[in-house]
Amino acid sequence: NGALGTAIGPDLTGMGAHGSEQILRVILDPNAEIEPAYVNYIAESLDGVITTGILKRETAAAVVLRNADGEVELQRSDLAEFRSSGLSLMPEGLDAMGVEALRDLLSYLTADYQGYRVLPLRNLTNAPSVRGLFDPEKDWSGWGEFEQYGVVEADGIPFEVLDPARAPLGRNVLVLRGGANREYACAVSAPLRVEVPVGRKVERVHVLGGVGGWATPFAGWSGEPVVRWTWRYADGVEESFDLLNGREFADWIGTHDVPGSVRVHGLVAPNGRGQIRRMAFTPGRDVAVDAIVLQSYDSLIAPVFVALTAELISAPTLVATSGPTRIEADCFLLGGGSSHDFGRWFAQRDTEILAVDGRRVHYTEDPGVLLTSLDADDVLVLSTNQPLSADVQAAIEAHVEAGGGLLVLHPGAWTNWPGWAGQAQLLRAATSSHEPLGAFRVELRDAAHPVTQGIAASFEITDELYRATPIDGAGPIEVLASGHSATSGAQYPVVWTVPVDAGRVVVITLGHDGRAHEQPSFSLLLSQAVAWLED
Repeated sequence: NGALGTAIGPDLTGMGAHGSEQILRVILDPNAEIEPAYVNYIAESLDGVITTGILKRETAAAVVLRNADGEVELQRSDLAEFRSSGLSLMPEGLDAMGVEALRDLLSYLTADYQGYRVLPLRNLTNAPSVRGLFDPEKDWSGWGEFEQYGVVEADGIPFEVLDPARAPLGRNVLVLRGGANREYACAVSAPLRVEVPVGRKVERVHVLGGVGGWATPFAGWSGEPVVRWTWRYADGVEESFDLLNGREFADWIGTHDVPGSVRVHGLVAPNGRGQIRRMAFTPGRDVAVDAIVLQSYDSLIAPVFVALTAELISAPTLVATSGPTRIEADCFLLGGGSSHDFGRWFAQRDTEILAVDGRRVHYTEDPGVLLTSLDADDVLVLSTNQPLSADVQAAIEAHVEAGGGLLVLHPGAWTNWPGWAGQAQLLRAATSSHEPLGAFRVELRDAAHPVTQGIAASFEITDELYRATPIDGAGPIEVLASGHSATSGAQYPVVWTVPVDAGRVVVITLGHDGRAHEQPSFSLLLSQAVAWLED
């Protein structure tokens, strides 16, 4: 952090802008989601000497590993074995530090940007900043190298600028659909609409971007709308406005100025070309923001977004309200946290699956919604790994005790809340590790149950196989389906019900990303589980 340490893993400078919840998740489970650049490699020489580190470069003749001792070059002819461990360089078991030490560590890492949270664009980026900005196959455009990657400060605001060297296919920025050249990828395959999850109250959201291909002055000063910005609030209300060419957006080439955004200096390298601009927008309501929806007008301008950062509301500036807002829904999806694309899969995709036959589905990342809106005849889908207050934990228990339905889905089935004693009775099986993300076989144990009825007796899914094990003394579970590891041969329950006195509980440990949520058997499991919980 700062100038301390050896450059092995990612630079921790500015890590506080990710928030203590996400940092804690990485500390407790460093192997849940690993960037390929930071996977630990193991090299064993012919005489038995073992060297470990991250892979910096390799050729047909040699490999270079970096570890705490610096860079080590090893000749392939001298190696008996060279392989990836599949694990992070960061060690497991840091929870043994204890609560006080972890609290001190989090305080240190988050001290720099406590009032900000970078918003996740990693799963939305579709273009490289270095070359081929508007068409990676044939376009020559691009800023070149930026001066810095990671959490970068621009005029006092922290932004997470993704490194193209660590992004899939080098695509580290978001370009929405549009552009004067209608044969380019930006006008053909770029997304028309994206959702950026927020899940909290914000003072304002800062944007690093404000530029576009063929924008002002190339396209004149017409003031035409380029992007529709929508605040989607936790209570379902939406508020929209337009970002205009010549007001917020200027052409990326050169240093053209517009009144609605400010040029950022020092990010584009001196030998680079073009500009990046900064702007900020304030929500009009004192309500938690579920997500920001960015929708292109598919005009002759291709809008570019590099990073988004939420500025949080500090306690002294909170506005008093007349009372909590009640949301009417039949099924509540509580998401949010780390290591998953909650907005794309647990919000958008799962809502599409469940919002049928008049069922009112509400996705939120604000746990407080459960305190004001959850009724006994509603179904709660718990698909979050974010911190939950004691009040929210008690509300979930009370919901089941009052006869309500609870579906615990993938991230919610993890041992995220070690202090929540009631979780053991709700799940009756604990999960704190999983097999590597990959394909495995799911086999039904009870094909006649309403949750699994009509699903193939055996199907393959690409997912994380949670190593769910029964909790001693917590009571039995009724396993409906089990997952069979393709590597170890071990099997673990992946779908089960929990016998309770009043309500109903279903646990589905599947659902890491789109490869699961778009799998037909998973979709049917999710749909039928909620339908059974409603009965």
